[in-house]
Amino acid sequence: MRTRIRTYATAATIVAAATAGLTIPASASVPAQTDGDFNGDGYADLAVGVPDGTVGGKAKAGYVNIVWGGPKGIGAHGSIRISQSTPEVPGTPEAGDRFGASVALVELNGDGSAELLVGTPG
Repeated sequence: MRTRIRTYATAATIVAAATAGLTIPASASVPAQTDGDFNGDGYADLAVGVPDGTVGGKAKAGYVNIVWGGPKGIGAHGSIRISQSTPEVPGTPEAGDRFGASVALVELNGDGSAELLVGTPG
């Protein structure tokens, strides 16, 4: 039996609230923070790995969907898809790569915007 694990990353405050059983209404604003804010607008964003996704006709090449956060919460402000066919992302999509098997949005370089960390199996 295989177990599949998908990792979803967002700001620590949202993760802490969710694990404590609290709900955050879609209209709630998220205070400015560094971790989880991919586009630098002061709101936490959500990275969703889709490792079994097809990219450029390549089955299970995988991609990551970044869902924008904003004053109306996560999801009300659009999203973007990032794969190995995205400019500035190393490599090229290949069948079975499973790009996005693990993901995290983490502020690493002090510029106020989170960097997207993406993992692949093996």
